[in-house]
Amino acid sequence: MIKSITHKKYIIKVIYILILTLGFIKIYSSIFDQKISLIGDNASYYILGHSIANGYGYTNIQHLEREAHYHYPPGYPLLIAGITTLFSNEIIPIKIFNGILLFGAILLLFFIIKLISKNIHIAFAVCFISMLNYHLLEYSTIMMSEIPFQFFSFLSLWLFLKINFSLSISKNWKFWVLLICLSFSFYIRSIALALLVSFTFFLLIKKHWKYLFNLNAGFLLLYPPWMLRNRSVSGNTYISQLLLKNPYQPELGSIGITDLVDRVLLNFERYITKEIPSGLLQVKDIMYEESSTIKTEWLIGLLILTIIVFGIYKLPNFRILILSYVVAFLSILMLWPSVWYGTRFLVPIIPLLIFLFVFGIIQFLIWLNSKLFSKSSQDFVAITVTLIIGFWSFVYGDESITKLKEQAQGVYTNNYQNYFALAD
Repeated sequence: MIKSITHKKYIIKVIYILILTLGFIKIYSSIFDQKISLIGDNASYYILGHSIANGYGYTNIQHLEREAHYHYPPGYPLLIAGITTLFSNEIIPIKIFNGILLFGAILLLFFIIKLISKNIHIAFAVCFISMLNYHLLEYSTIMMSEIPFQFFSFLSLWLFLKINFSLSISKNWKFWVLLICLSFSFYIRSIALALLVSFTFFLLIKKHWKYLFNLNAGFLLLYPPWMLRNRSVSGNTYISQLLLKNPYQPELGSIGITDLVDRVLLNFERYITKEIPSGLLQVKDIMYEESSTIKTEWLIGLLILTIIVFGIYKLPNFRILILSYVVAFLSILMLWPSVWYGTRFLVPIIPLLIFLFVFGIIQFLIWLNSKLFSKSSQDFVAITVTLIIGFWSFVYGDESITKLKEQAQGVYTNNYQNYFALAD
């Protein structure tokens, strides 16, 4: 009997993964945009990757001086250098690589949710919904670091969930792989600090002292070389930029306590009323206006946040870990300079927020069902998941895919067409 149930679960898992694989291939091939994005960061990442691949080191080869580069962390340019060396220096293989990393992140998300929720149907639903997310798909076709970071952060999270902390550290290979993945995540995006904080807090609460010490000691050995290099070159780091009133206008000086409070309040309003609702449920561009946010946006944002918090509260496993990661991630974003805003900063954590949102809805419906009907149905979760997938696909997914297809098939405006023609 037990063997039969295990075999059935295995078949369901294989079917779900196959559906996700075929679905992603179809969706990604239909929305893939071959054009170079007009975001300036992606050009910088490409140049730095090209510099590494051609033996110039981590330098600004677009300048005559070819001085050392210190602004962008070297993780993503290093990945670009690998693709450039193995395939070609064209942008399309690099873009496709980002798509592969998104698919890898979705598969990792499937196993992460399965471990956390103990429900394979919910894991499948969230991954399917994530494949339709406008922001995830858009950044998977751009040479930017959000998707690579998402992959390595999910890989770190999955490894952490799989570690048996009763084993000796010296014999626990998963821990050492985790340490490498976590450190490399920092070399992609500094927001990886949220991962380190959440892992540290979890180990502290669970009193795994040896793992706690070795995790932080290992990180202190692997990450500081980049920080020390920056300081020796220019002293200009992300930390120094965070302390400025406006990184694009350093002449305005550093922030004070009042400036910091204003920054946090403004970011809190933006993320609650605009970024989080947009990242999870919207396709339209966010409109940032000077006028005060309307009450409807506050209500929608606070409702989404309430459902996410309820979803965290109802998690059967690793509640402390997930809570600390989400809180640490969003807390760092609250400290970001107010000129750095937009849904892109949420991209690495959007799938996790979708999971908590969906899980919160399902748990609320389970509670409501138990109140209305004393006897709960065994198929209630499966039916609810099917309805959520169907509703989300038709209401959100169709609009998301349609807009991305239009962007992929579109052309540059005349001024940019002239610019690229002149460059050629």
